[in-house]
Amino acid sequence: AAGADADALERLRAIGWQMGTAFQLQDDLLDAYAPATTGKQAGGDILENKKTCLSLRALERADAAQRAELLRWFATTERTPDKVAAVMRIYDAVGIAADTEALIAAEFERARQLAAPLLERPGVSALLGYLTELAGRTS
Repeated sequence: AAGADADALERLRAIGWQMGTAFQLQDDLLDAYAPATTGKQAGGDILENKKTCLSLRALERADAAQRAELLRWFATTERTPDKVAAVMRIYDAVGIAADTEALIAAEFERARQLAAPLLERPGVSALLGYLTELAGRTS
């Protein structure tokens, strides 16, 4: 950013925002659908009743019965595999994984597009390399 004009600084800020948003979406998705290779317990955010993009979008997409069930589960402090399984069934029924993956891809693509005019600047190619690593993150 050193010596960058106002337009470049705004682009860099926006790139950081897009990358951060994509990273958080990816983190929430990985929490819900933790691959066995991570050693993480799937559904930690569900057990803690965290409001994530996944839970909020599931509430938006759910039918009345699904929404009532989600709200019931998120109102309880129960921390059991049954809670995770029930919420995940609804996530799967309303297509949360694919929906979130599409949002993640869109955020990363916006960051790439914002960076394209800055490619001649020092460090921007390294930033794009980091962006590519984040986009492929699985843990």
